[in-house]
Amino acid sequence: MKNSILLSWEIRDKNPSQPFTILYGKGQSVEVDGKQTQKLITGLEPDTQYSFLLTNRANSAGGLQHRVTATTAPHILKTKPTVLGKTNADGMVTVQLPTVQSTSKVR
Repeated sequence: MKNSILLSWEIRDKNPSQPFTILYGKGQSVEVDGKQTQKLITGLEPDTQYSFLLTNRANSAGGLQHRVTATTAPHILKTKPTVLGKTNADGMVTVQLPTVQSTSKVR
């Protein structure tokens, strides 16, 4: 199972011309149009800490540089959930999720 992280940011410049670059992982990068304010980063490994560096060369003073660190969720669905019983009259069903093989807290 792969994880994703949605990065979002605010910019003051209403008409940015320079694209953003997001550096992360082991030398991976993605370029984002300067008018966008978010990017979904996909294909990340479960239960892994990533550092993301958002950069933009908008001015001669070096431009924007912002770093954020995030940890992806552990791999919790190694098998399908098990349905316990039948659907009741309200249309509700109870499922049992597989146990998580991680010391990380799931939120």
